Amino acid sequence: MKKENLGQYEISEAFVKKGRLYVRVHYGDKRVVIPRAVYFWLKYNPCFVEVPQGYVIHHLDGDELNDDPSNLALMHKFHHTAYHWKHKRISTTVIIDNNLRTFYIPTQIPKAQPMNGGKRFRLQFYERNNNGSRNKKINVSVDDEGNPFFTKEDAEKHGLKIWEISKQIIADT
Repeated sequence: MKKENLGQYEISEAFVKKGRLYVRVHYGDKRVVIPRAVYFWLKYNPCFVEVPQGYVIHHLDGDELNDDPSNLALMHKFHHTAYHWKHKRISTTVIIDNNLRTFYIPTQIPKAQPMNGGKRFRLQFYERNNNGSRNKKINVSVDDEGNPFFTKEDAEKHGLKIWEISKQIIADT
């Protein structure tokens, strides 16, 4: 059977799975589930029968719910990953999530540990509970700018920074 552009068929069902929007398309006796962004991109790019191998559909404004055709672009998977890695906002100081104002205050200086066979390092520490006991184990694998720790010294330096900030927060409370 010849491949066809699924964007020319009507959506029979739309649903959310793992935070993403998907659609079920019926054509002939087949039912196919594809991401909604792919469906709309194919619908408005009828010269393609599918997204080319090695490519993904990128949301230009960063809003995964905005599937307007003017917001969708074909992007090589490598460039897509690099783009999102570069523009990802990562906060790895004591305040992990500024929106929730969640404080992770270590019980001791974070320890640098090798990961990925020693090619990179991560910091590991336990969060201080309200009663002073250990609670949750926290792993930090990138600095404030989102760069991975390639040396143990870089990881330890960042660990000391986290420790100093946490001591200051405790002293201020």
